[in-house]
Amino acid sequence: MLKKATTFLSSELVSVLLTALTGFLIIHHLSKEVYGVYGFMVTAISLVIAFSEIGMNHCFLPLVGYENVNQYKIQQVYIFFKKIRNKLIILSSFLVILPTFWLMYTKDWLNSTYSVAIVLMLIGAVLEVNNQLLRQRATAFHNYKLVSKINLYSSFFRSTFIIFSIYLLPKSFIVISLALSSISGPLIGIWGYKKDTNFHKLSNVISDTLEFKDLNIAFKKLYTPLFLPAFLVVIYGSFSSLAIAWFGDITAVANVNAAGRLGMALILVDKFVGMFVVPKLAQTIDIKVYFNLFKKYLVFFIGIIALIVLSAKLFPELWLLLIGTKYNDLKEILWISFSALVLLNLSGFVFSCMAARGYTSNQLPILIVAIMVQFSAIYFLGMETARSVFLISLMTSSIFAIGQIILFIQKYKTFNL
Repeated sequence: MLKKATTFLSSELVSVLLTALTGFLIIHHLSKEVYGVYGFMVTAISLVIAFSEIGMNHCFLPLVGYENVNQYKIQQVYIFFKKIRNKLIILSSFLVILPTFWLMYTKDWLNSTYSVAIVLMLIGAVLEVNNQLLRQRATAFHNYKLVSKINLYSSFFRSTFIIFSIYLLPKSFIVISLALSSISGPLIGIWGYKKDTNFHKLSNVISDTLEFKDLNIAFKKLYTPLFLPAFLVVIYGSFSSLAIAWFGDITAVANVNAAGRLGMALILVDKFVGMFVVPKLAQTIDIKVYFNLFKKYLVFFIGIIALIVLSAKLFPELWLLLIGTKYNDLKEILWISFSALVLLNLSGFVFSCMAARGYTSNQLPILIVAIMVQFSAIYFLGMETARSVFLISLMTSSIFAIGQIILFIQKYKTFNL
């Protein structure tokens, strides 16, 4: 596993660095006003993708099974998820894009350039959903080399496209070109996964003969307790960005999105968790081994995120070099933003590790408490500035992290290990 992890992380590090580099170039090159609108559109499209998933990804590996993983079972689960998510992406597009156009119109942000850009980003979202499913399928096959290679190629192609757009195109075309780049990455990914001979072999054998009745029953049993909490998490995750777009000015929107971009350091950790930790835990038969591995991974994860927050507190100037001097007003509050991000990631990590074994119950109370705190904090602090958004995010992220750790401790005690 160490050799695979090293190869994966090397490839993923390059991918993350390329993505981060182009993201920072965009922030540097665009004015705060343009970046604020662009960042809002990216948030809206991310919400479209999130509504097409609503926690279902956590059911993929448990449905595949813990032992004697069968390639036909993986293909069955892949096709089952593809049918559901392709329907949901169409529904979520209507639910999100129409209000997005309306909000942009009321804020006087809407013009022909942004309208075309949103449509292009929406096409990219549909492609990204299919790319995600193919990536999950390859991960279930433990084909980490293929996943890493495709991620690297996609990042390289998209980054090249963005750099070309920024430095060679007129400024009036940059936003549309950036929207086109959201199509290029998923296209490369889909093309790479479908070139895999294993994909075609299994597609030809199975796709017309699958029976989904038993799988559907198992999916509903696993997903039913997860749906409402996952739905509320999606709402919560996008609420801050959408609320500040509604209540704040375009400068505040740009500040919040730029600070979020600095959280790119967490992506590499997330990818490692998704590629190695979750599948390993999902397929661990011995429950004692599962909990021991979980605890080791948890200590490692906490150590990494603690270093990230400490660096933002002690050396904010170094982080702000990445996004430019026009964001120096974030210097004193950057550590708050980072703390909120890492706590939310910690919550997601613990939840993903438990969901890998199908432990998805009792999530609703955490969501209810977090949402109550969020709305109470909004009432007292408002949502007009980046500082207030970061403080509210820190409060609610803390509740999520503490709640997930409590659920883990409770689950651990039930096994009397």
